[in-house]
Amino acid sequence: MIAGIIFIGLFSDVSFQESIHSVVEWNIPVVYANRCIPYDGFPLLYPDLTKASKLGVEHLFLKGKKRIAFVHKHLPDHLLAYFLDGFNQASNGENQPMIMEIKEGMDLSADCIPILLENNIDGVFVLNEMLAVHLAKALVQADIRIFEDIAVLSLGNSLISEISTPELTSIDLQNRELGIRSAEIILSQIQKQEFEPITVLEPFIVERKSA
Repeated sequence: MIAGIIFIGLFSDVSFQESIHSVVEWNIPVVYANRCIPYDGFPLLYPDLTKASKLGVEHLFLKGKKRIAFVHKHLPDHLLAYFLDGFNQASNGENQPMIMEIKEGMDLSADCIPILLENNIDGVFVLNEMLAVHLAKALVQADIRIFEDIAVLSLGNSLISEISTPELTSIDLQNRELGIRSAEIILSQIQKQEFEPITVLEPFIVERKSA
């Protein structure tokens, strides 16, 4: 017997939402977690990506960084839009970030770092924690001082950011809390208790040495 299902949203795909409705029709408790989609009758739980972006960009600006790049890997346009909105809020629409997509086969040292330098980038907001670690390593190998020359800010805050060299300043999306709240919502449905239909988690900054 299935007690409940937590759908971890990666993309807001219509067919995926249809499959959730099928589960709801079977009276199986469900929660859609990790991505913002329009409310459609089942509980939603996700981090505020626009605020995460705004916090990160404001932090880089406060550290004296003026030319910011968003570095990502296969991030869909509808998710990237949240980060661009956060940047516009932080900068009051006065400038735009550089967008760098890391595609398969690209070498960070040979293909990416030269572009950052050519565009006078002094702060990178990496929208993937593991990618941030690899980029930091490539910068160190290229004798580029992290923070002094280019600050590195990671989206995501796990042990990976703590053991990176240097330790990464990160935007914490509260992934642990997301798991706890998801389980609580499932239990509330099973026990026929009230629960919030939409829960938005507040991101926060964990400051370390990279930014």
